[in-house]
Amino acid sequence: MPSSTAPLRVRPHRRFKAASLLALACLGVPVLLPAQTPATMAPTEPPGAAARDDASLVAYDQEAAAAKARGLTHLSVTTGLPPALWEFDAPGDPYPAWYVAQQSILKIFTPKELQPYVDLAWARRTAHLVEERCKILRKYGLKGHWNSDEPQQLPEAFFRAYPQLRGPRVDQPNRSRVPRFAPSVDEPETLRLYRDALKTMWSTCPEIDSFSFLTSDSGSGFDWVPGLYPGINGNSKWKDRPMEERVAGFMKNFQAAADQFNLKVSVSINPIGPRQWMTPSFSPEVLQAIVKLLPPGMAVSGREGPDGRPFAGNRGLGGTGGGSGPFYPVVGLPVAPAGFGGGRG
Repeated sequence: MPSSTAPLRVRPHRRFKAASLLALACLGVPVLLPAQTPATMAPTEPPGAAARDDASLVAYDQEAAAAKARGLTHLSVTTGLPPALWEFDAPGDPYPAWYVAQQSILKIFTPKELQPYVDLAWARRTAHLVEERCKILRKYGLKGHWNSDEPQQLPEAFFRAYPQLRGPRVDQPNRSRVPRFAPSVDEPETLRLYRDALKTMWSTCPEIDSFSFLTSDSGSGFDWVPGLYPGINGNSKWKDRPMEERVAGFMKNFQAAADQFNLKVSVSINPIGPRQWMTPSFSPEVLQAIVKLLPPGMAVSGREGPDGRPFAGNRGLGGTGGGSGPFYPVVGLPVAPAGFGGGRG
């Protein structure tokens, strides 16, 4: 039995994320009760969603034209997508505010095992926007970049149905009211779910060939990483697996899925930069071991495999290829999608 499956009690936090509550109130999105899953609810489409989506695609076309004129090669396909407000699934818990705007491939191009546990109306709408953005990229001869947090938390109901896939607890106990868990990427079935989602995505969006992921923050993390907010934890079955095999195996799984489409992909993972009170996700020795297992085009903490050279990334807007935002390295300056307050935690 995975060690992280035991129910955990956390101290309720007094403060709520104001942006989260405001977004829910303005959009009229219902809050799920603990016994419910998104599949049991009638789909709720935010008022004016279709008009906003059409306007966003017009703006995206203009941005793509400007990117092409500036000699750039990649444009983000994830910036400004609809936030996954259905993930506010526990009354009074503000923590989903830290990841509802960070779009996970598993939740948008959803494998069949996950479909009962996500809001499929939101997933279809979001996948359609990504597909339309890729059509625009195709028109201008550009490629797409995917930026998110991974491995990202999944709904608790999913882990109750598939307990063997439960990985580390990844919420911030000082801010959350219920525990949140990411999948264990040591499990072959978890990697297969990612491949299924990627194959669904690439069947209509072959332009996406670049990925950058934040980890150990905002509802994401790998098993047995020392820097996890709740402390080091994970699936007990894989506790003794070397960290370099865990992380490199997750990253190289993207290329394994891409081979079917004759695509060459790049993947960059950046753990949250530790503050003085935090333990780093990867020690220098572990980081070096991970990098040695990576092929060229894949990088951790800005070091590209297998020799550790600086990772240049792609010529994309906002530093998308290298995983740095437009305001990096200014700490504490958020970059929120239009109409939604977000941040890190």
